Amino acid sequence: MLYYKTMFKIALQVKKTDDNKLILRLPPGLKIVFLFFAVFILTSMIYFPIEEGARGTNFIPVLFLVMAVFVTLYEEKWIFDRKKKVIESRVGLMFYFSRITFDMKDLKKVKISEIKKPNRHTAKYHKMTLVFNNDTEKDLEIVYFRELGKLIKNAELIAGFCDVPLYK
Repeated sequence: MLYYKTMFKIALQVKKTDDNKLILRLPPGLKIVFLFFAVFILTSMIYFPIEEGARGTNFIPVLFLVMAVFVTLYEEKWIFDRKKKVIESRVGLMFYFSRITFDMKDLKKVKISEIKKPNRHTAKYHKMTLVFNNDTEKDLEIVYFRELGKLIKNAELIAGFCDVPLYK
C-alpha cells in the first residue's frame, strides 16, 4: 500500500487496456522521472568524479543512484481481467515481484471507507477496499482526504468493470 503526503502526491491510476482488462497502477511518468534522475546521477558520477580525499562523500551519489533505480523498477499494480476472470495483485520490482491472484466471481463489492492515522487528530485518509464473498478484504489504495474525488472515480470504474456494487 502506498502512503503519501500532500507535498509529493503519488496516486494510483486506472488504465483500461482493452474491453477485458483494467489495470490500477503507479503512473508511468513517475518511473520516467526517476529513470531520468538515475541517468543524470550516473552521468555526473562518470564525467565529474569526486576527488580523492573528499571524506565521506563518495557514497552519497551511489546511494541516490540506487534509490532512483529502485523507484524506477518498483511496481505496484492490480490487474482486473474479465477474460480470465481473475484479479491479480503485483507488488515488488519489475522483474521480481510477489503475485497474488483472486477469483473475480468471489468479489462481493468495492468499498470506500475513512480511516484516521494513529496519534493524529486531524489527518483523515480514505481507502479503497475489495471485499470478497468470504468477507476477506484487500486494500487497494489509501489516499489523503483531499484526493477523495479521484479515489471515488477509480472505485466507480473498478466496480463497474467487475459488475459489483460500490459502497461509500
